[in-house]
Amino acid sequence: MRISVVGCGLYTLLLVSMLACQGAFPEEDITDKSLFDHKFRAEIDSLQKAKALPPTTAAYEFTYIGDYANAAKSYDLPLEWGMEEALPSDADVIDTWEVLDPYEYIRQLAEHKEMVILSEAHHKPQHRVFTRELLEVLYDDGFRYLGLETLMPSYEADGNHWLMDTLLEERGYCLNMPVTGYYTREPQMANLVREAIDLGYTLFAYEKTQSDDPRDLAQAKNIKRFLEQKERGKTIIHCGWYHAVETNLVKRKDENWMAYHLKNLTAMDPITVYMDALTEKGNKAPAPVFELLSQKIEEPSVFLETSGKAFSGRFGKQYVDMFLYFPPTKYRDGRPDWLFWPEENRSVEVDHRKFSDLTYPVR
Repeated sequence: MRISVVGCGLYTLLLVSMLACQGAFPEEDITDKSLFDHKFRAEIDSLQKAKALPPTTAAYEFTYIGDYANAAKSYDLPLEWGMEEALPSDADVIDTWEVLDPYEYIRQLAEHKEMVILSEAHHKPQHRVFTRELLEVLYDDGFRYLGLETLMPSYEADGNHWLMDTLLEERGYCLNMPVTGYYTREPQMANLVREAIDLGYTLFAYEKTQSDDPRDLAQAKNIKRFLEQKERGKTIIHCGWYHAVETNLVKRKDENWMAYHLKNLTAMDPITVYMDALTEKGNKAPAPVFELLSQKIEEPSVFLETSGKAFSGRFGKQYVDMFLYFPPTKYRDGRPDWLFWPEENRSVEVDHRKFSDLTYPVR
């Protein structure tokens, strides 16, 4: 049997640990699609009201059914890294920034780098759409490997198997069951995986399984082990939240983040990209800088400061190489405009009369 999973966060780490436990699990458990049945909006709302569904999980559940507006309203990380403060001079400073196309800027930097690390907010699929579009740009510059925190790992004794779903690349698409993953049931993550396979990327997982190391250190060690075994080619890592932090910013106690450990283990200096600081907030006030930018910038962008460096935080709190800016979502035919960034994505009118014999609701 060949399979694959996805995940990030405490729930997924628990799922990974259970499924990857030396093969000691019944086959029916990892192929049980009912474990991943999607919930209707009313079900999610009801569970939230009963306090039976944490805000993070509710946000993810909304993304699985394409309800991105409610996903954004359910949860958000607090603003940090100086982004929560407004300064009287902000408007004047922003006017001095050079607005750059992020695809071209990252491509230019990547010409002389071996790795790009992008971090997403798990309930904001526009970040996945961006990485999907970036794949082709970087493939032309020698990138051949894509590590997804969300894929279920399978670390066998010979070290040659990196996905529990060893049929994933041959099949070309994700399965909606635990063996393929946690976030891969969200359409844009599934499309990211499909696009990577179509382009010719080799996928690998790197999540912690059976290790006494802290999670981020274990992730970094797994990536290092993959790098030592792969053939020639550059690598993209798509992770979540603060795992892209490459400085010694403390995670908790004496722990650090994945990118920091990876730099120390490999002597590699990756391009680190954080995608949430300058993205709209659904249930919190947005960053004051974001509000100013959103008044005049309507495309995903990177901002070059007068120092020549990309904007990545304030007050000495620069922990990644750059922040990406995503404009506020607009809606076309009731769908977020960022769904139409890939040229092949378009609205299709469905004649509901052709489905009049269906019994609703439809799962």
